[in-house]
Amino acid sequence: MSYLTSLTTIRDNYVAKLEAISGLDNDKPSYSVDGRSYSWVEYTAFLSQAITDTNAQIIAAQGASEISTNLTG
Repeated sequence: MSYLTSLTTIRDNYVAKLEAISGLDNDKPSYSVDGRSYSWVEYTAFLSQAITDTNAQIIAAQGASEISTNLTG
């Protein structure tokens, strides 16, 4: 599996997780149970940032791939 394919898979997994917990039917509140906190707002923010960061890595990898192709081709 290539680096670019791995990044795309990672990004797609983040998107799937975000879609699974988002939406009108699946909105979840943040809460604490037995001293453990579950913050869905923070988790969705984390997933959104992870998607943005992974997209940037994909763009950089595509650029690096194009550069190496141009050098060898």
